[in-house]
Amino acid sequence: MNKIQIKAEILSTLRALSSSAMPEPSLLTDLKEIEDKKTVFDILVRELLNADEHKTLLICWLLTELIEKDKLNDELWDVIKSPDYCD
Repeated sequence: MNKIQIKAEILSTLRALSSSAMPEPSLLTDLKEIEDKKTVFDILVRELLNADEHKTLLICWLLTELIEKDKLNDELWDVIKSPDYCD
């Protein structure tokens, strides 16, 4: 799966989660099967930077569901330290 396909899958999942009062566990199945977790993380972080409060909660939940805790912690520290992202 290339980056554009991964982004499309993530955005589709976010739309489905946003419109659902009780999300189906199957919504995450396709995202969990994506092997390139670095790309998944990068896309979710970019979406997070421009998200409203509701979407922010969904993205944070997706991050915790899709990325291993230690890896997520390391990646988020890299984002915090990076001059590419502003406060």
